[in-house]
Amino acid sequence: MSSGLVRLAPSIVCICVLAFVAPASRAAESPFASASEAFGRGDYRGAVALFEAARAGADGPSVPYNIAVCRYKLGEFATAEAEFADLGRRFPAMRAIAEYNRGLALLGLERPDDARAAFATARAEGDPKIVALADERLQELGPPPTAEPNRRWEGLFELAAGDDDNVALVDDLTLPAGQAAASPFTELLGYAARSFAGRLPATLDFSGYSVRYSDASQFDQDSLRASASFEREHDQWRFDFGPHYGRSTLGGDGFQSELGAGVRISRPLAAAGWRFVANLLYTDIGAVEARFAYLEGAKRQARVALVRRTGAKRFDATLDFEDSDRAEASVSARRQRLVVGYRSDVTRDWSVGGAVSYRLSRYDRPAGPNERLTEIGLNAQRALGRDWSFAADYRYSSNDADLAGFSYDANRIAVSIGKIF
Repeated sequence: MSSGLVRLAPSIVCICVLAFVAPASRAAESPFASASEAFGRGDYRGAVALFEAARAGADGPSVPYNIAVCRYKLGEFATAEAEFADLGRRFPAMRAIAEYNRGLALLGLERPDDARAAFATARAEGDPKIVALADERLQELGPPPTAEPNRRWEGLFELAAGDDDNVALVDDLTLPAGQAAASPFTELLGYAARSFAGRLPATLDFSGYSVRYSDASQFDQDSLRASASFEREHDQWRFDFGPHYGRSTLGGDGFQSELGAGVRISRPLAAAGWRFVANLLYTDIGAVEARFAYLEGAKRQARVALVRRTGAKRFDATLDFEDSDRAEASVSARRQRLVVGYRSDVTRDWSVGGAVSYRLSRYDRPAGPNERLTEIGLNAQRALGRDWSFAADYRYSSNDADLAGFSYDANRIAVSIGKIF
């Protein structure tokens, strides 16, 4: 979070000091002097109100510049962008710093193409300090995307092969005689989406997943999922809501169906590159075949996340809450899960990433109610050209359960090839 603000800080501090070192008679007057004091102690809401009061009597760039800075600090990126744009038009000598800061505000609005243009304009002004800052930002953003024809559909597919040394996710000693715990596997993942413009923009999503275990076919799985999402935006907030449906098999037999609805809320935060996301989901669960009737019931989920994307790097931290009410207490659980992940491009073609998660599960069963699952995942991916990619994944899982037989360790490794279309 600090990298963008640290780079910006010298320029902001320099300009703000110039703004506050006004003639003595004016500096002693209110509200200008009070505004500088409020800004200095981090009261940006109070400072912007006082600067606005001083705007009528101001004929230079100091007051509008500091108003724009306050708006940026408050996370009001749209207003800050407009203020910086107006500053650059009215005061040509301020154009370099105004365009650079306008680019930061545009990043806060998640408009990287417009931000790229603002940084390029700032660099073209020739101020050495601003040129260096703008060059850093342009390097992080990378080259502008090449124009592509509008496509009705977009999606991906991925084919993977690997080995899992604990397919059943239980202690090996609890497995029936002759049943394999480890098995090679192959899996196929597909995803497709189509967006519709209009007064209420919408997106249809379809996904499918299939995995086959050569030594443990009773755990083979297939699943299909479809969802619709309707979008609304207000100020910097975005709302996505809609229904979802899924159906799956286990070992070749019908397993369970899911029908529900959810809402997703997101908005950029005050610091450039950060975004807050929250999800709420409700799902009714049904058994496709009678022998899985113990799974029937409902599931409620909530998620909050912080995500940061800056150029070639991505960081995310997610906290999940789940409460399920099933037909049998042994599968009715209350869960909390924390996931922290990071990904970075290390060369033009290679990227690496990893994630650590911890999940606490409390079951309604009278004996052995708790499980503590820790997972560590590592991934390396290489772009192959023409939207193809190669990836290698490793995941280690360790489950500590109060109920005997449900404590286990597992290692899973896979290599895959995929294509975006």
